[in-house]
Amino acid sequence: MNEPGLEEHQTGETGTRARWLGLALIVLLLCVLVWQAFEAGLAGDELPEPEAMRSSRGGQTSLIDMLAGIDTARLSAQAASAAAPARAASADANTNTKAHAATDEAEVCGLGRVKADDAGQPRDMAPLRQAGLRVREQVLPQLLASSDEATRAAGLLVQSWAAAEGDDGSAPPAAQARDTLALMAASSRSPQVYAWALRACQSQRSVGSCQMLSADQWARLEPDNAMAWLQAAADAQVRRDGAAVAEAMYRVSLATRSDARSAAVLPLVLARLPADAGVLGRAVFALELARAEGRAELPLVAASQYCSAQDVRDANRQQVCAAVAELLHTRGSTQAEASLGAAVGQRVGWPAERVAAAADERDAIAGLAQVSPPDGPWSCATLVKTVAQLTDAGRQGELVALRAALKRSPEGTAALAVRHRQAVAARAASAPAESASASVPASGPNAYASIPRQP
Repeated sequence: MNEPGLEEHQTGETGTRARWLGLALIVLLLCVLVWQAFEAGLAGDELPEPEAMRSSRGGQTSLIDMLAGIDTARLSAQAASAAAPARAASADANTNTKAHAATDEAEVCGLGRVKADDAGQPRDMAPLRQAGLRVREQVLPQLLASSDEATRAAGLLVQSWAAAEGDDGSAPPAAQARDTLALMAASSRSPQVYAWALRACQSQRSVGSCQMLSADQWARLEPDNAMAWLQAAADAQVRRDGAAVAEAMYRVSLATRSDARSAAVLPLVLARLPADAGVLGRAVFALELARAEGRAELPLVAASQYCSAQDVRDANRQQVCAAVAELLHTRGSTQAEASLGAAVGQRVGWPAERVAAAADERDAIAGLAQVSPPDGPWSCATLVKTVAQLTDAGRQGELVALRAALKRSPEGTAALAVRHRQAVAARAASAPAESASASVPASGPNAYASIPRQP
């Protein structure tokens, strides 16, 4: 039999242990909650999601022999090397850890598994941005010091984009790069350099050396490029010069191609990246270039207004606009041009079957952006594809690459178009305020890095 005093002592000791255990559990729970809140606060501004370039400017193929410097085989080897540590770590993890990682982590090439949001995007984007910044700082001096005019011009354009990021382009570094490029273009006979200078001056046409440039001069340098004449028509419309608009649109109807040209900067720059540039840094830098180029406003409004449904009733106007529609839809460089071509084609009397086919193609291309990469948007395999697709887009032209991607798709145009329309309808039903923007197909690199253009 236990003595009464001993029993009371044991009972008190047991109660004390229970109270301390309960307090410890409460403290542990609070620590977990604070840590989760801290992690949630790490989320920063996101880079554009690559998603195999989600449809980054369609494709372009072959600029010069120097473009052979973009070695996809080497990139794949680098990707395999970068992915090896992550694969080893993943192989060592147990089943429960893997199941948990699949819900709140994402694979980032070269970094391994990192905390991610519900969309699979890393919560902390700083390491990714730093990787892209290091690549940019490596290649810019080489571009600017080049003896090749086009390479130097590409460097100035990239420098103006980088310096102007986050402001209106009036900051001294951006203005200096832009003015230097404009001065170079003013004395150049290169249509490419001239087009890049106009792109850099897009929002500053009446400032500094940009005042020396004109769309008419671009058109004189390459009179067979409809985009140069479309820019001339847009400028004439601003001046309220109806005769000049009509002349420029007539020249558009006679052109043999339409090339915005600015996308060509990406493959040229990527070809000059150092051999040791990692897959992640190379891809982030490429996506930043695509995003900057995607902010370009194509001069299509004047063409749409010149070929309005009412104006094409005039026989002469209809003839010009029919040629414009054919050119933009079949030989344009961007999806925005193809979409405008189809719209004008409908106004001038395209058969209903052709109008429907053009709409299917447009929506199917938008549907390509809804195909999620199996390994995640930031895996090594996906980033290698991203760089390759962005490079093709810069070489061939957005429209060519997007149409090629459609042909390669196992789903086919009709199925992709239907899926996109269903997705748009679902978004419109759940968020009416967003339905207008959701119904507009992305005209940038859909299958790669969707960046809308302004028609």
